[in-house]
Amino acid sequence: KTAQAALSGGLVPGGGATLLGIARELRALPMRADPCEVAIRNAFGTALTEPIRVILTNAGIEPGRVLAEADRCPTAAFDVLRQSWINPWQEGLLDPVQVIDAAIETAVSMVRMVLSTGALIHRTWPAVAAHP
Repeated sequence: KTAQAALSGGLVPGGGATLLGIARELRALPMRADPCEVAIRNAFGTALTEPIRVILTNAGIEPGRVLAEADRCPTAAFDVLRQSWINPWQEGLLDPVQVIDAAIETAVSMVRMVLSTGALIHRTWPAVAAHP
């Protein structure tokens, strides 16, 4: 299915690099002083960077360090095995566009839910049992 998605929709840099690039472009757009717009951009930007944060954390790498370097490597992707920035096209670290589309749709849905909900419950795992 992944190969079919790649053939029908194309490829983009993987490993969260494309979403990180979109978040970078979002930050670069001029912003009005509207607090609602600020909240939406911040929430959406955070949602877009979450995939690379999870990838890095799962590899035992501190996400803050890599994300701080990301602006110096705008066309690169971070290879967790080599722990270095690489050219994703040369190294084959690519994702089908349809995967990125689905991730963006999910991020937009999450931002919409957060902004339209009066309260959120965040459960940490393992769940703590209630005391009688």
